[in-house]
Amino acid sequence: MHKSSEKFAVVQQSLAPIDQKKLVKAFGEWPKLTTFDAKRLSREAYGIICQAMEEHEAVELAEILNRHSIGATATSERLLALAPITTVRKATFSSDKISLFVYPDTPQYFPWQAISVISLAAYEQTDTKLAEQGGWTPIWGGAPRRSWWGGGRVMPLVWKEAKFKEIKTDHIFLDVLCERPFRRFQIMPNTFDYEYLGGRLTRDYVLNFIELVNDLKHFAQSTAFNSSFLTFQKDQQTIKNFDLKVHYERELRWHRWYHLTAPYFHRGSVSM
Repeated sequence: MHKSSEKFAVVQQSLAPIDQKKLVKAFGEWPKLTTFDAKRLSREAYGIICQAMEEHEAVELAEILNRHSIGATATSERLLALAPITTVRKATFSSDKISLFVYPDTPQYFPWQAISVISLAAYEQTDTKLAEQGGWTPIWGGAPRRSWWGGGRVMPLVWKEAKFKEIKTDHIFLDVLCERPFRRFQIMPNTFDYEYLGGRLTRDYVLNFIELVNDLKHFAQSTAFNSSFLTFQKDQQTIKNFDLKVHYERELRWHRWYHLTAPYFHRGSVSM
């Protein structure tokens, strides 16, 4: 029998939190998953329960989960894929298309119907920064000694280890997923060129970013938005902060799957 190379996944039918006790019971009927897996996934599923499965396995697991009142569906992993990130430097909008500039003078045009998901989120990133240089350091106040190569006297030296410190920063970004062609564009609020705003342009990039979000809401009528994007306003800058970037990626992949498989759902109603 020919074995298909296509892999399948089991996804949630909605992004509602998973009841841990129900998941433990369901996994008790599935020998490949343990109680530990259930406890972890009840916190970290973000829409995707299990991946890299054969089709019959995914269908069977989804049936078990549904018997335990955990809404789940088997799906091809092709619908969960994300394209590599392309950073956008600036953009312009019109009623029929969005123009994205990866390079300053080279726009790429996409009809709004080709845009599947627009998502706004943040994750905390820990960077390591050098706090104090290491190396051989003179012991000031110590008695000078004669150098081993002859000549004058030198100060005694001691080896000092370099010191580092961790700096935690929140990275805010906006993703634009395109289906025709399959692309993923990302906008970083603090490096984006807001020149298109014209008379609305301010010196505060946060205010400029809010204008950008409002413009996308106005033009992208057939696109799915996450909750952070919908509620991001001047007086209510609510952005979901993910502990890890991989958690955000899981929910973004789920949003793409939901958009592609539920063409009649109310756009903008899905929340992260």
